[in-house]
Amino acid sequence: MSPPNPYEADPQKIPPSDPYREEPLYGRYLPEPTDFTPDSQHINSTTPDSLAASKRQARNVLKALSTINASDCGGRPGYVVADPDPVANRGVLQLEREILSGGDDDVPQSSCVLMHNDLSQSNLIVDRGRILAVVDWEMAGWFSWEKAREVHRRSRSPSEKSYAHLNLPQEVLDDIYFWNDLYG
Repeated sequence: MSPPNPYEADPQKIPPSDPYREEPLYGRYLPEPTDFTPDSQHINSTTPDSLAASKRQARNVLKALSTINASDCGGRPGYVVADPDPVANRGVLQLEREILSGGDDDVPQSSCVLMHNDLSQSNLIVDRGRILAVVDWEMAGWFSWEKAREVHRRSRSPSEKSYAHLNLPQEVLDDIYFWNDLYG
């Protein structure tokens, strides 16, 4: 008899000796017909209406997060999970570190709100054209809207100089840059 497959997902095939038998979702995934499947018409959709709807919803997410104030729950300016060296430990660009740490003495705790700090399309779970969830929160923190906007604009968004030499049509460039002004 062959050894049991440690990744077996069918509950009927999990051996009684499996230490995680009572936790059937532990490290296992069994596709079901009712699982979410992306609607192919929206995958990589770059129609103006689709892009505008995505941006509008993402801005609503940012606005909702910004109602959670650091001073209301004891948060201190900076990342939610403190890190003595985010450049080395999280892959944070030096530019981001400079933006976020610059002028901290001038930023009162009361102006720091919860910010995802990496809100990109790849960090959104969307179903039927609606944002259902935001993932990838390791960059989240208590920052002012202005600092989060600068991180997004200068560190997370594609720059025009990166694409200048490609001589792309304006329509293509508009698709690339559409998310750059997310914070207004």
